[in-house]
Formats: sequence, structure tokens, C-alpha cells
Amino acid sequence: MKFTFVKKPMRFLIFIFSFLLPFVSMNTFSVGESHQDLTVKTHFPSVNDQSNLGVTEKDKAGVIAQNIQTVGGLLSSSSSQLTEQAKSYALGRINGAINSEVQEWLSQFGTAKINLSLDRKGKLDNSSLDFLFPLYDNKTDWLIFSQLGYRNKDSRNTVNLGLGSRYFTSDWMYGFNTFFDQDITGKNNRLGLGTEAWTDYIKFSANAYLRLSKWHQSRDDKLWEERPANGFDINGEFFLPTYPHIGSKLSYEKYFGDNVTLFNRDTKQKDPDFAKVGISYTPIPLITMGIDYRHGRSGHSDARFQANLNYKFGVPLSVQLSPDSVASMRTLAGSRYDLVERNNNIVLDHREKPRLDISLQNVFEGRGRQEVTIKADVVSNRPTKQVTWRAGTDFFQNGGELPSSGNPVTIRLPKYMGKGVNSYPIYATVELENGKLSKIAETTVKVSAGGPFEGGMEVTPDGDIFGNGKDEYKYKVLIVDEKSAQPLRNHSFENVVWSIVDNKLPDNVKFKETKTATDSDGYLTASLISNVGVDNVKVKVELTYDDKHIYGIDAKRPVNFKAVPKSANLSFTTANHHFGYINDSNKPYNVYEGLKIKFVKKPLNSEDMPEPIAKHNDHVEYHSPSDLVEIILTHEGPEITFPAERFNPSKKAIVTATVTEVDTGAKYAYEYTFNPHRYVFSPDVGNVKLGGNKYNKKQNHTCKMLEAKYRWSREVEAMTKEEVSGKDSSSLKTEYSVLTGFGVLPDDEKMKIDDNGKSSEFVSYYYDRVNDKDIIEKSEQSVGKLLCKLAG
Repeated sequence: MKFTFVKKPMRFLIFIFSFLLPFVSMNTFSVGESHQDLTVKTHFPSVNDQSNLGVTEKDKAGVIAQNIQTVGGLLSSSSSQLTEQAKSYALGRINGAINSEVQEWLSQFGTAKINLSLDRKGKLDNSSLDFLFPLYDNKTDWLIFSQLGYRNKDSRNTVNLGLGSRYFTSDWMYGFNTFFDQDITGKNNRLGLGTEAWTDYIKFSANAYLRLSKWHQSRDDKLWEERPANGFDINGEFFLPTYPHIGSKLSYEKYFGDNVTLFNRDTKQKDPDFAKVGISYTPIPLITMGIDYRHGRSGHSDARFQANLNYKFGVPLSVQLSPDSVASMRTLAGSRYDLVERNNNIVLDHREKPRLDISLQNVFEGRGRQEVTIKADVVSNRPTKQVTWRAGTDFFQNGGELPSSGNPVTIRLPKYMGKGVNSYPIYATVELENGKLSKIAETTVKVSAGGPFEGGMEVTPDGDIFGNGKDEYKYKVLIVDEKSAQPLRNHSFENVVWSIVDNKLPDNVKFKETKTATDSDGYLTASLISNVGVDNVKVKVELTYDDKHIYGIDAKRPVNFKAVPKSANLSFTTANHHFGYINDSNKPYNVYEGLKIKFVKKPLNSEDMPEPIAKHNDHVEYHSPSDLVEIILTHEGPEITFPAERFNPSKKAIVTATVTEVDTGAKYAYEYTFNPHRYVFSPDVGNVKLGGNKYNKKQNHTCKMLEAKYRWSREVEAMTKEEVSGKDSSSLKTEYSVLTGFGVLPDDEKMKIDDNGKSSEFVSYYYDRVNDKDIIEKSEQSVGKLLCKLAG
């Protein structure tokens, strides 16, 4: 098998170590992305360690005996056998010398970990090499070290440069380290910060990973960008003191990003994480076997089998094959030079590259001065700014109109040029919000003669007018000769038809006047009126030209007629479900809580019952600029109420109700002016005595002594006898005589009211509805409900 190491020097270094280090297993049949994890972990003793250098007299005797036996064998061998033995002897001496020198050189370093994975093509993909170098070691409490690493995963070459320190106490080690990780292939850089806490049989560590690279082109997919993902991990490793051959791992790892490839480069997840549990078995120091299981979200999980070879230079093989030597590996002293536990592979976050495209229909055609709607198709995976439009100067000089931005846009084509150019390019541009990418699309508009209309149909006035049968909209459209493009003045046409598009009110919305011949300026004209309010009225005109073709044009805009307000009558309900009508203007004079009012039509005859202003399916909307009233929505529709906290007898409120017929769109308006004189209420304090016809200072005994919660924190007064039962049209009795309790109280009850201001005296008032009689009592033992009003 032929290998090439020139382009990748690190592979050559790995190969040299694999040649020099015995017992290193390589998987020579692995392919694809999955490789058996075979590692070599070496610990190099110091060259000054004399424990391994002593030679006893017994050893010397053994060597002499062995040499004598070797010489005897040589003397008894044939010439061909002597030749082969000489070659073997020379090769053995050379290998022994090389191994001796390599061991002596490697013994200067702390710890090395090699993971070799050789596939069938002779490539060392998914291999790694890590070294820990002591920079300062006082052999007791302080160790300062550097850790270097190289690895190849997913065809990416990554190097790790670390610096750390470890402080040892009698029972614990505390460490801190920082790493710079660089994905050389993908050009990604990352900073790592880690901590360690170890004791006998237990190891804890935590690492934070912070990206140093910004978004850039992904090496794996030209449609994506990549950068390192920020993240962290927490790790724990545990061994049984009574049986140190068994070890377990627990760890948690998490990264942040919208498209992070944590499990493999084909699986992108948002903020992924996983929990890992593992178990290992070390029968002898030379060999460790184990399995790690990772479980993440959305069903992502995997299991990894490991078979590690831990070879220590300078240590007799018998020691490394002895199960009794495993325990020393788990102690704090035995793990002094162990590698930092971290994820040396850079986990990446991804995002789709900005995509932006804009396209237009190839050609747009229309008549001169015709309005045409153009829409650009924009495709982007990033927020974009508005589409901007531009055209050449000829387009505008010949009467074209083009908005500067928007999508879609309505343009007005230039007028048709009899002997000129009638084709114009138009450009649409869109760019991302960050301004880093923009695209331009082009289309062509072609103008044809297309009929006698020059420009659009104009309509005046610009605003809405009343649908009173008198106010009118005026329409005009210029008619020109197709060949000369000159106005056709005082020209009669065989057939001119003015029409209202989809007119559902032919008896109310109609033309007052239409012309079938142009005026002295070349305009056809018409006027439009309406007897009702209506919105969105569209007008068009069609005519038969001299070429016998029928041409039509719509007005530039639809028009609206406002409904003329009519006077309304009122219907009302109370909190006690009483019902009534009000036919006079400016009423009601007395308003109170629970009073709700709706508009009704004025009957043609006074004997007739009022009718609702709207049918069941019609849309009704009440509006008032005054805060004296409040419009509420109930299951019966909108209704008018009078909030106590906003009552003011000096205020007026004009309320307008607009009714829109569902079937025709006709609008009708009704209006009423409210000017209530007083807000009446009976506080919920029960019956109170007259109190000797004097103001009693007991709280809640009179209107003026009410607690704030009963009077909306406002000044109040007692209703007078005249305001309650007087013959004036504004009295409660006159206004609500048909209602029990005059609508304020649920029943006809005695009321404590002011005796028309007579030295602050009170009377008890009761309305005998059966006999239509007012009953007045002045005995101080008489009781009644307080009847109050908000002070003006």
C-alpha cells in the first residue's frame, strides 16, 4: 500500500510514532465516517529516575550465560544460517538502539495520546494526536503545563493550543486552563476556558467554548455559512476504590445556535444538547475498553465503543500487564500528567447564505395614458427593503408616471407617439435590509394607440359630497384622433354610453346629465348625483369610434356620497327593564345609571309607533365627538349611555347614527342633540328618616353627607319636590310618569327629597300611581330612599 505524506506533514509524524510505539492497533479496514476509537496513551518517566536503571549481579550472570549460549549456537550453524543470524542480530541491535534513543527523548515529556485510524485508501482521517508538556513542575503542589493537539475529523484538520495550571493539596487538585482551537480547513477559531477538580478516584471538569470567528462560507455546502457555536460542557469521571478496574462517566454538553451540527454534519438543530453516560473496564494498565452513550433531543442518540492501549515508556512490560498496577492510575498522584478532559473538535453553527432574487414579466402592454399595475416577484431568505423603481427620461417626458417605491405599483403609460418610440425599459431594484446584497430586474412597457382616450377620466371635486340629489360630481375625458393624437373638438359619436359599475341603487344614484359629443376642448362630460349616501361608486364610459370599434375607459377613482342626517326620535330602556319612547328634542332632561337609549325613526303620524332606524342585518354605527355620552355595544346593537363621572349639565352631545344597508350599500344618517339637566341617583343606603326636617349630620343620612363611594367623589344635592313632581317638563314625574320609581328606583317607594329649599327641610314623597296622586309627609318619623343629583 502506498502512502503520501508530503502534503500533510502531521500524518508523517503520526506514522513515525506508530512505527516506534509497540502495541499500537490500527484499524486497516475502516471506511466512511465511522472508525473504531483506538488510542495510545503514553506516560514517559524522567531520565533521572534511577529506579529503572539498576543492574544486579544476578542479572550480569544471566547475561554472561546467555552470551555463551549464543556463541555455541553460532559455532554449530551452517554458513547460510550464519548469514541470516548475522542479519537478524544487526537489525536487532539497530532497532534496540533506535528504541533506546526514542525512549530517552520522549521521556522529557509528560503525556501523549495517539488515536490512529487508517482506512483502505491509506488515509489517516479521523486520527488525533495530543501532548501534555510540563513547563514548570515542583513535584509537590504546582504544575504549569502546555497541551498541544492535532486531529482530523470529517476531513477537517484542527489544532489545539492550550496552557494550564494545576494546584495540588493533600487531597485535591484544582486546575484552570485556556485553549485556542483552530479549524485549519474550515478557517474557524474558538477560545476555550476550563476548570478541573480531581481527587483520588474522582475527576470533575467544566469547559466553556467561545467563538472567535464570524460568519463565513461553509466548506461543506456552498449554500450555507458557518461559524463556531458557543457552548459548554460539564464532566465527571468516577472509579471504584475497591475495584479500580471499573470506571464510569457522566457529562452534559450544550451549544447555542439555530443550526448547530452537534451529532454529525448532516443533522442541524437549534440549541442542541446531550447527556452522556459511559462505563470503562481496565483489566491491566496496558488496555482499557469502554462504551459511551449520548442521548440528545428529537430522538438523536448514539453509542461509541472504545478500545485504548496505554503504553508507558520505561516501565517494564510485566508491570503494565499486572492487574495490581491499575489502582495507582486512579490516585491523584498517578493522574498528575493526565490530559485535560474537553471537546477538542469545534462544533459549528450554520445559516443559509443570503438569497435574493427579483423578476418581472418580460413585457407589459397598454394604451397611451392607460394605468397598468406591475408587480415584482421577490424571493429572499432575509428581510428586504422596499422595491424601488426607475425608468428613462423619455418615459417621463412623454407623460409616463411611475412611483418611486412599492410593490405592486400602478403606473400610467406615456401617451402614444405617432412617429416616436413607444417602448420603454423599466427597472425594479430590491436589496437586503443590511444593504449588502441587491438585485435588479428589467421589463419593457409597450404603448399602443389603443383608442381615442387621452389620459384618464377626471372627476371633480376631490372630496366626498352629500347624497342630497343636488350636489354632483363632474366627469370629463379627452378624446383624440388616433392618427394625429390631436383633440377631437365638437365631435359627435354614433353611440356613447355612460354607466355606473354594478349599480345596486339605480333609482337613487344616477346621471344628472351626459354628453354624447365633445365640447370645444375635445372633452366628453357627464355629472352624477345621488339621493342617498353610498361609497365606492365607479363610473365608466364606452363609445363607438369611427373605426366601428367600441372603446371604454373607467374614471380615475371611485367617489363617495355622504348621507344627509335626519332628525331621530328615541327609545329607551332602564336597568329595571322598563321601556319607553321620547319624541321631543333635547330630552331626556333627567338621566341616571342603567338608562340606555337607541334611535328610532320619526313616525309620519303622531299616532303611529316609531320604527327602528335599521333592519336586522343592516350595519349601525353611532358616533359622537362629546364625552358626555358613551356608546356601548350590547346584544341589541350599539346603545347610548351617560357615565356619571363625566356628567356636566352645561354640556351638549350631538350623536349621529349611520345605517348601511347590507344588500345595496345605501347609507342613511340620523342625528340627535342631548342636553340633560341633571344626573339622578338613589344611593344604596336603605331607608333614612327625615330627621326632624333638619339636616342630620349622620353620615349617609342626607345626600350632602354621603360617603365618597356613593357619589363618585363629586358634590351632590338632594332632589327637590319641584324637580321630582313639578308640572315643569323637566321633572321626573313629567318625563317618566309611566315608569315605576320613575325609572330610578325599581318600585314606587317613598323618597326623601328637599322641600324646595325651605330652610333645608325634607319631605317624604310617594306617588300613588292608582289614583295619580302625590303623597307628601313631613313627620320626622317618616322614612324614604334618598333621591340625589350631581351638583352642577
